Amino acid sequence: MKIRQLKLFDKITAIVVNDYYDESELSSIMTEIQFLEPKLGDENKTRAATEQTSYGERRKKRGRGVFLDDVYTDRRFSSILTVSRKLFQNDQIRKEINTIQDQDKDALYWRMWNNLNYDSTLLQCYTNGDYYDYHVDHSIFTSITTLKFTNAYVGGDLMFRYNGEENLYQAEHNSTILFPSVVDHRVDEVKHNPDSNKNYLENNIFKMRWSIAHLISMR
Repeated sequence: MKIRQLKLFDKITAIVVNDYYDESELSSIMTEIQFLEPKLGDENKTRAATEQTSYGERRKKRGRGVFLDDVYTDRRFSSILTVSRKLFQNDQIRKEINTIQDQDKDALYWRMWNNLNYDSTLLQCYTNGDYYDYHVDHSIFTSITTLKFTNAYVGGDLMFRYNGEENLYQAEHNSTILFPSVVDHRVDEVKHNPDSNKNYLENNIFKMRWSIAHLISMR
């Protein structure tokens, strides 16, 4: 893993972890994705954020996903939920959080990290035309791990917005970003990659842009 701080805005710091999963962990995640893919629901099933329009309430997201705690009564049966615990247990990540807490005078949210004791995990896939408009999560911290198993699609990058400023984060495959949930963020529209092999798009769930999001809070 390669860990670094990312200054999203003047008073908002995120942590980025590249090469988050090792090869064995990625293999187990891919196996679990094959199991979970038929169980994915649309944006109405994943409780996506909404906005009011002249035509009534509209979901801000288009795409399919599933909350893993709706599938598993025992988290130990999920490879994703098991290997993702490194977010809370890894010494390097813990050290980076401590550095922000000690050195950043604006690290109010990061000082809350030690009190967090609950997380909910969403497995999400985005295919052609899918997106998620600006929203904030109902949590204290959000982590998003991006999985790009192929180059069949482009887009799906994260855009952050705070106090009128915007900042684009182009996530690499197998990278995680951890940030305060108070920051507005969106997932740009995913589109077919014109340079990819179109035949490869058929019957291959790993062509999609996948993400694993942890919504971290207190109970």
